[in-house]
Amino acid sequence: MDDDTWFAGTDNMGLWMISRSGDSINARSVGDTLFMNTNIPALNAGPERTLTIATKELGAVKVKFSADFSEMFITGRYDVTSGLPDNNVRTIFTDREENLWIGLYTSGLAAVTTNAFTFCRPESDKEITYIGRAGTQVVAGTRSGLFDFDPLTGNFTRYRNIAARTGGSGITSWSADDPGNIWIGTAGDGLWLMKPDGNLKQFYRSGSPGRNHINSVAVENNNVWLGTSDGVVLLDRETGVQKSVYTTMELLPHNFISQVVVNRDGEVLVATKSDRLCYIHVTGGVRTEGEFMEGRLVNDIISISVAHDRSVCAGTKGNGLFLFAADTLLNYTEDDGLLNNFCYSAMIASDGRIWTGHQKGFSIINPATGSVRSYSTDFGVRGDCLSNALAQLPDGTVCVGTTDGLVVYNPSLEPDSIIAPQAEIISVVINNVVYPYRESYNLPYRKSYTVKVNYAGIFLRDPLNVVYRTRLDKDEQWGEITGDRSVAYSGLRDGHYQFSVEALTRDDPESATIASFDLVIQKPVTDRWWFLLSVLALIAGVVYIIVRLRERAHRKQREYLESELQKRTAEVNEQKEELAQKNLDITESIKYAKRIQSSVLPDIARLNTVFREAFVFFQPRDIVSGDFYWFDWVDKDRFIVVCSDSTGHGVPGAFMSMIGTALLQDIITVKKIIRPSQILHELDRQIFSTLNQNQELEASNDGMDIVVCEFNMATRQLVFSSAMRPVILVIDGVQHYVRGNRSSVGGESVSEKFYDDQEYHLREGDMVFLFTDGYCDQFGGPGGKKMKISRLKTLIDDISPMSAADQYREVKGFFFEWMGEGDQVDDVLFMGMRV
Repeated sequence: MDDDTWFAGTDNMGLWMISRSGDSINARSVGDTLFMNTNIPALNAGPERTLTIATKELGAVKVKFSADFSEMFITGRYDVTSGLPDNNVRTIFTDREENLWIGLYTSGLAAVTTNAFTFCRPESDKEITYIGRAGTQVVAGTRSGLFDFDPLTGNFTRYRNIAARTGGSGITSWSADDPGNIWIGTAGDGLWLMKPDGNLKQFYRSGSPGRNHINSVAVENNNVWLGTSDGVVLLDRETGVQKSVYTTMELLPHNFISQVVVNRDGEVLVATKSDRLCYIHVTGGVRTEGEFMEGRLVNDIISISVAHDRSVCAGTKGNGLFLFAADTLLNYTEDDGLLNNFCYSAMIASDGRIWTGHQKGFSIINPATGSVRSYSTDFGVRGDCLSNALAQLPDGTVCVGTTDGLVVYNPSLEPDSIIAPQAEIISVVINNVVYPYRESYNLPYRKSYTVKVNYAGIFLRDPLNVVYRTRLDKDEQWGEITGDRSVAYSGLRDGHYQFSVEALTRDDPESATIASFDLVIQKPVTDRWWFLLSVLALIAGVVYIIVRLRERAHRKQREYLESELQKRTAEVNEQKEELAQKNLDITESIKYAKRIQSSVLPDIARLNTVFREAFVFFQPRDIVSGDFYWFDWVDKDRFIVVCSDSTGHGVPGAFMSMIGTALLQDIITVKKIIRPSQILHELDRQIFSTLNQNQELEASNDGMDIVVCEFNMATRQLVFSSAMRPVILVIDGVQHYVRGNRSSVGGESVSEKFYDDQEYHLREGDMVFLFTDGYCDQFGGPGGKKMKISRLKTLIDDISPMSAADQYREVKGFFFEWMGEGDQVDDVLFMGMRV
């Protein structure tokens, strides 16, 4: 126990303590009254001065000593009453999980994995069909009578034989309430009530034999509910008067009722043959609700329980246990770990776990983790669990009634922490060859390997509750939790792998241990560093030689090209000079043509002698223009003004403008045709005739858009005729946009072209604007858009009140501002005259 204290077990002389004090050693007998003349073959020392003693007659006894070892206290006993096959213990041992292993002389090996369970048996009448609390006293009911029971000591006391006093048919159900009343259901003699003082009287008896066979009793504030072999009976708690009877006539699924439990005040849940939950309310009657419970057999609910959160569990006869939680229905069967699919009792404990009783054992379900643990004969359970003999006391203690006494579970005795399972790798199978476990495996290169790993989690406390998760590389996520004890990987190629397996329990997935090993599959020779380095060196040498050869070829090629380039450069320079001279000659010719064209056009200054004021904005796109103007007197009062846009621009346009000017001179001054519409008709005819004299050549489509205005300066009468060009008049400050005829002069030969005269009477100060389409078609402004006629109209509205000189500056300035850095798209002619 410590450096100065030892204990020794003897043959038939009990337990001795040996202590050292200075140079002297003393020995004395310990626990004379308990271990006198006892054979003690083994001892096991524990922490905090605890000692477990193996005896040949008393089983194993666990004791604890005071600080000075002067007093000894018994803290646990393990014998036949606790589940041992017999009391003849030979050896004991405590493992790393603090499980106590007990070796028996003739009955094998037993393990104590928890101190929270105890087995309590009365000396007689051992079939415990009910456990509950009457007032403050815990009572245990049997088929014949009633015990007082102390869960702390496990003692059954004060047995009362009641079956003989209740008609002799036998007791089938019990219920106890807070005032201490005990309600007793019988197999044929109705319901009896025993008061706290022991007074026993019959509380209810029916004229129907089936309703006198009471399988379950549920007591609430004002009502007593009876589950019978012929429906559910509702009684008044004070008077015993029958309030209602519910059978299949009232839509009850079946008349045989296994259990009734209170769901809330005035309502019970009924366990019977039904595939849905069945409720009965004192005012609403029978109703079924919830999802359908489907199983292998016809669904027969024989036990039922309601939790504080209104979750419901239903134990069935052959279909396992169903749990209704919120909107979810879960079914637990033998496939999920239940000991048996016949669940004779069911209860949802305060911690959320579900207890259910079977033949030869019971199961505990933890819905939070999905784990199911079963306890059977190997755990020490000797009897069968009885119908609905399952209860939880206020302190959390759970009692399970069996045909061989009670199994009592005290959660306060569970260990604070549980050591995680020990993960162990058993073997590694590589390409069907089994290798023992080692920390690393180094494999030669192959195209692929198949590796299977066998492992286990050592957890002697509950080996069936061990689960695993694995991963092949340390950087991967863990796999799904599974109960499988092996995993296989196929198609593994070269690389460094690390396999890890984690052993844990379903109840505590956060606590785990890990076992691992490294697996290295060598790379192929072609992927080794020295091979790659050699290949790189060879490639570098070949590349160097190729580069040097190409450099020499490139040098020769460059020298040849430089020589050829010098020759070609000389030829290009010579051609450039020749083209420059020709371009200069052409440009000089065009400039001379401009002087000729300018000499043909009338002097703009003459307009200011005829009109109050006038301006002409003339802007050829190239040196010479296709747009032209013409004006002259035809008599002392009438003055003709022409604004024309010939086909094309540059030199072709200039030719057309020269032809147009010559033809107008001939028509107006020689032939004396002065009416604007007649001038256009005659001009159209002569242009077509002039441009199509040589019939062998292709017919010409050249022509012009033109407006001819006749001003009577004496009367201020304006007569004009237009081919495709509009005229803008500003009369009394109001702008008038006048369209022309839709036929050009010249161009295609059309048999009927119509040019009419339009007349306007002008007042002094009115403006007449003539222009070609080059002004409105210019691109520019924001976004590089076309100017269009709408902007021109706005411009004329703005400038019409100005003087002609200012108008000229505004028209010119607006045009160049709109054009910006862009190119001029056409010749521009803009004329303005104020009468």
